[in-house]
Amino acid sequence: MYVNVTLSQTFVEYFVYLLILAIFVYFLYRFDRYVQSLIDQKDKKNMKEKFEEKLNKVISKINGELMELIDKNETDENTLKMYNFLRLHRNKLHEIDINNIENFIKHFEKNFKKLFKKNFNDFT
Repeated sequence: MYVNVTLSQTFVEYFVYLLILAIFVYFLYRFDRYVQSLIDQKDKKNMKEKFEEKLNKVISKINGELMELIDKNETDENTLKMYNFLRLHRNKLHEIDINNIENFIKHFEKNFKKLFKKNFNDFT
């Protein structure tokens, strides 16, 4: 039994196969982008949690210093200013969108260094 296959039928078959393959590759690409966005979101959430942990640690340390100064009936305007700055930014941290956390941390560290002439990471 001999089947007569023309060139146009073969071309159409290959075109359909290529189209199916292209659709499959496209959906693989979209799935990969979706998984990557989930991973990025998890990384940013971890970054936010670690930064909040560091911020709380420094606030506790500064709070201890303030309590010691209060016990001695002394005041240190710079320490009080730093404590208020840190608490303000901790409150802002809860309001910030997770996609903007990198910019928030970068601006926080820049402003901290500008105001207090010290690196924030030196306190942790």
